[in-house]
Amino acid sequence: MSEKLRIRKLRICTIVAVTAILLTVLCILIFTAPPKLVISEVCAVNDGKFPAASETDNKGALCDWIELYNPTKHAVSLKRYTLCRDDEAECAISGGKIPAGGYMLVYCSKKGFADDSVPSVDFKIPKAESCTITLKSGFRTIDAITTEPTSKGSTVCAGKGGVYITTPTPCAANAEDARASQVTFSAESGYCPKPFSLELSAANSASIYYTLDGTDPRTSSTAKLYTSAIDVKDRRGEKNVLSAEDPMKIQLEYRKGKVEAPKDENVDKGTVVRACAKSSDGEWGHVSTATYMVGLSPADHSGLPMISLVTDPAALYDHETGIYTRGKVYEDYYPTEPDHLYNGSIPANYNQKGRDWERECTLQFFESDGTLQFTQDAGMRIQGGWSRADYQKSFRFYARSTYGKDTFDYPFWQELTDSDGQPADSFKTFVLRNGGNDSNFLKYKDIMVQDMASCLSPATQTGRACVLFIDGEYWGLYTLQEDYSQEYFARHYDVDSDTVAIYKNGTLDEGLAVDELSFKNMQSFIIGNDMSKAENYARVCELLDMETFIDYCAAEMYIFNDDWPQNNYGCWRSRELDSKWRFFFFDTESCACHYNMNNAKLDYFEYLHSKSYKPMVKMILSLLKNDDFRSKLTTRIMDMSNIVFTEERVSEYQQRYSDIYLPEMEAYYLRFPTHRTVEGSSKPMIRRMTDFFAARQPRIIADLSAQFSLTAPKKITVKGGSAKLNGLDISDGFSGKYFAGSELILTAADDAKWQVTAGGKSAEYDGTLTLKVTADTEIKLIN
Repeated sequence: MSEKLRIRKLRICTIVAVTAILLTVLCILIFTAPPKLVISEVCAVNDGKFPAASETDNKGALCDWIELYNPTKHAVSLKRYTLCRDDEAECAISGGKIPAGGYMLVYCSKKGFADDSVPSVDFKIPKAESCTITLKSGFRTIDAITTEPTSKGSTVCAGKGGVYITTPTPCAANAEDARASQVTFSAESGYCPKPFSLELSAANSASIYYTLDGTDPRTSSTAKLYTSAIDVKDRRGEKNVLSAEDPMKIQLEYRKGKVEAPKDENVDKGTVVRACAKSSDGEWGHVSTATYMVGLSPADHSGLPMISLVTDPAALYDHETGIYTRGKVYEDYYPTEPDHLYNGSIPANYNQKGRDWERECTLQFFESDGTLQFTQDAGMRIQGGWSRADYQKSFRFYARSTYGKDTFDYPFWQELTDSDGQPADSFKTFVLRNGGNDSNFLKYKDIMVQDMASCLSPATQTGRACVLFIDGEYWGLYTLQEDYSQEYFARHYDVDSDTVAIYKNGTLDEGLAVDELSFKNMQSFIIGNDMSKAENYARVCELLDMETFIDYCAAEMYIFNDDWPQNNYGCWRSRELDSKWRFFFFDTESCACHYNMNNAKLDYFEYLHSKSYKPMVKMILSLLKNDDFRSKLTTRIMDMSNIVFTEERVSEYQQRYSDIYLPEMEAYYLRFPTHRTVEGSSKPMIRRMTDFFAARQPRIIADLSAQFSLTAPKKITVKGGSAKLNGLDISDGFSGKYFAGSELILTAADDAKWQVTAGGKSAEYDGTLTLKVTADTEIKLIN
């Protein structure tokens, strides 16, 4: 055989072999390809109305879901399949088997499920924006669907030649009635340098209706049919609407003639557009909301983040149901007490609490650079104690599945972390606080004090300055603050939120009847028994986290909060943790000679005894009979004096917060005009705080010495490097005063060596140094 013929045969054999291999692979791929499944329906807002879609995750929340349909004649296991959202990582479906011709829901949650058999994936579906959901098996794309924004009571389905919005039908054939799609705005919410024309559009809709006054376009008498672009203009100087409300109808803080409505030019204004599409079948879609600040920029309000609150004005001002007004509740009360005192305790609409006084709203959050971070429907209530009667009121906001989404998923406070040290970016509630007693002075006293005290063991709230607009009108300066809730303690202490109880000012805010009984029994035991007896005190230490309570009392006493302990005390416990009660800081602003300098000269313990008719005060006075409690409290009060609330540290924090808040106070005083001004109210408050802390150490030393018969404190210095004293950071060259008998614990690096000189004698120690104060002492870190 010739060489050419041999090569030719070889080539033919190779081609045949390769062809056979390719055919074999193709057959394998064809006969082993995963069965074709269909993404039939996607629910981004589970309203809980359907038993077939009622699974809840480990946190008890209803979940988004994706419905898969199996059109084949055989049951299909989901173990081979994954789902992914947009371009994110694929998530394996946790399990499940779809019967032939049947449906199955795959739940979407990052919290996991107690029942491992629940088919689920580790992501959520956005409700206010489009996304693409893709079903895969290995490298194959099995099906995909691009969702549209939907509201509660609606889902996105595949069919009718495309994607449409309809009534949810979990685990059943899709409904055929198409609802209108969400309205799309031609411009995103935000700050706009110039006027513009806004265009609205929506697929599958016969018409679009819109309002410009915050009302719901589906029901409002002011709703207009959209026929042409809307002119969005600079509204500065236009007539006030909400802020034109008579101040006497919404507050009991000032008497007539002492307060007035703001001038039109002192209320900056934006344009709020609410729009909704209606299908040819008469079905409404989801209400879309946008806020446009034409001619304004963040710099016009001190570069602060901004919240646009959009709501029906009736939610605030309706005589019977409005939450911002004195309203019918006050009208019914007044004839019974026409000579009543004018303060925040008087019954009024704004003083009502509970879910019945929660109103729907839409929130848009803009960061300090002006960028829109989220738009979300939520619930709102008036927040606070006596400050509910203020001209400017505080709000608490609630994320609930009934409004659309059960969390606010945004890191409002960049430095905030959870118990694992991970960024905290999901919250069920948050607060916009007016400052409480400080609302017409600085607004930041409470959050500054809590910031300074965050190095202690009691819980504190994180906060930041923020401005609020309601239905497009400037509503002043607030502190955007963490809310004390079951979710707060779950986040910070790694406990199940359902096991948390919160007790404030004699009332159980959250928890069970057994929790309220626990606190009252503990308090009664402390008040009714001799705490000088070791066995009684030991029993209390089983019920109360004593280290936290001592920290709590020491800080409140040192800053002389005269709205405590007869008021504004709070504590929590977790039945999962150890069931001990732990106290937390809140509403600390009535401190440091808030209204005048009288407290600077007052003996604190005389003040405490003057409030001894209050249960919380009785509890503290009883514990002071115990030597161990008294000694530790005295030492911790001196820690406050030497480390936490030094004159220098207070000045540093005061400057930091003043730089943020004070520039916006001018605009706040113009928006809520009274006799208050920056020069007449804010700056004098700063001077009172400065003078108070400058004189506080000698005053508290005199009070402690007189109350407990103590001799003059000793001088303690620490040199050679940074360290911790009683768990608090101190720097090289620290100098402080402590009474004889105080126990000081110093720590530095693991191999720390200390030289201690006292009474003319020196000694060296390794590791943690525990020192009993007897004389002036110099401590040197020598390694």
